[in-house]
Amino acid sequence: MPANYQRFIDAVRNGVQAEPSFRHAAELQKVLDLAVVSDEKRAELSTHADMQ
Repeated sequence: MPANYQRFIDAVRNGVQAEPSFRHAAELQKVLDLAVVSDEKRAELSTHADMQ
């Protein structure tokens, strides 16, 4: 299993974005952050996608 820095270098050299992409990881982090806030507030929170 290549380390993250090696995967980044390979993506730059090859011009191919690795999966999962940064965008995917950022969206996943939003969900995780909502889960933490929801737990702290003891309330269900809506995601941005639910509001559309």
